[in-house]
Amino acid sequence: MALALAACSVSPFSEAAQASTGTAGAAAPRSCPSVDRPASILRTATPEIPPLAKLEGASGDVLVRVDLRPDGKLESAAIAQSSGNAALDREALRVARETEYGSGVESCHGISGSYLYKVSFGSNA
Repeated sequence: MALALAACSVSPFSEAAQASTGTAGAAAPRSCPSVDRPASILRTATPEIPPLAKLEGASGDVLVRVDLRPDGKLESAAIAQSSGNAALDREALRVARETEYGSGVESCHGISGSYLYKVSFGSNA
């Protein structure tokens, strides 16, 4: 599912886009009502095409690798695939860093993981 935002869009990551999964977090409670689930996006930051990129008619997709801690907090973000435009890449990094994530859960433990987060910038703003 993609969230359309004006001339930009963000594609939440999915299990298929997951790069790797890390270790479990804190000990599980005696009775765990939680079901295993992949990491998720709770709140997406709004991408905006930078003014110079807009004037140049720049467009493209940026893949950002986001590394999440077992509590769902962002540990790091880096460009995995550039759009070819530095301004769009910087904006995609900002969006990924300002987005709020929910951790994945396995056997009632929060898990760390690395995911691909796609930000698409259209040419019709």
